Amino acid sequence: MECFSCHSADFKTNDFLVPELSEGYFGGGNKPLNEEGKVMPTPNLTPDKATGIGNWSEEKFVKALKSGIKDGEAALRYPMKPYPELTDKEAAAIYKYLMSIPSISNKVERNLTPQ
Repeated sequence: MECFSCHSADFKTNDFLVPELSEGYFGGGNKPLNEEGKVMPTPNLTPDKATGIGNWSEEKFVKALKSGIKDGEAALRYPMKPYPELTDKEAAAIYKYLMSIPSISNKVERNLTPQ
C-alpha cells in the first residue's frame, strides 16, 4: 500500500527500490498537502512509545485504519483515507509489521488546523 511514502521523512529522500532505506522510515514528518493545498504533517508510525504508535493496541490500530476513527475522533486526514476494504487480518498484519520496525523518536505535532 506504499504507506512509507507519506509516513517517512520526505518524499525527496524515499527509496522506492529499498523502502527501508528511506530517510526516517515510517517516522513521520513528511508534508503532503490536503485538498486546500495546506501542509498536513504525517504521524510517526514506528513503535516508539513516546512519539509513535508504540502504545496503541492492535484493536485500536485496526479500527483507526479501517474506519478512520480513534478514541471517538478522526484518526485520519486527507490525503489518508480509511481502508474499510481491508480484512481485520490484513489490517492486523500491517500493525504487526509496524511493531517490528526500528523505533524512531520523532514527535510530529498533529495540527487539526492545516498550515
